[in-house]
Amino acid sequence: MPLLLMTIVCRRYEVMKIKQAKESFNTVVLKIDKQSRWRLVVPGYFFFRRLLTACLLSMPIDNTFIFLQYVFILMSSHAYVLYLVAIKPYQSPLLNNYVLSNETFYSALIIAIFIFSDATPELHIKQGAAIVLMTSIFLLIFANFLMIVILFVKGRDKIKEEIK
Repeated sequence: MPLLLMTIVCRRYEVMKIKQAKESFNTVVLKIDKQSRWRLVVPGYFFFRRLLTACLLSMPIDNTFIFLQYVFILMSSHAYVLYLVAIKPYQSPLLNNYVLSNETFYSALIIAIFIFSDATPELHIKQGAAIVLMTSIFLLIFANFLMIVILFVKGRDKIKEEIK
């Protein structure tokens, strides 16, 4: 279904330049700069990464490639960070920085989960990973809360003004 949805969005790229027509796509591409087709990769990559994560996390525990799931999830996160830095797909620097910080904390979370798993038997390393794990979860929650407060204080009109 996500593949079909992204195919429709990419095929209807020209329609998105018309304000009334692009309103039907706002759920998928809201606040994404639609000046380039490359910037429409964000929702497709989001769906791809969720599918990859679900497939990799459903691997049986006795599989010999069980630790590769962390590597693939981490690499997909790093690829997204590189894309965010290079393309800056959102309409404002605030949104680009917010998504970039979320991805950074998410990467730290994945690394800490890998270390916290059976990858290392040493207890003091696992304790350090637990601290990093709790810190990155806190930072993810804090970044989301802070973004909600900032968007609420700025208001819809000022955000639209900044985008223009």
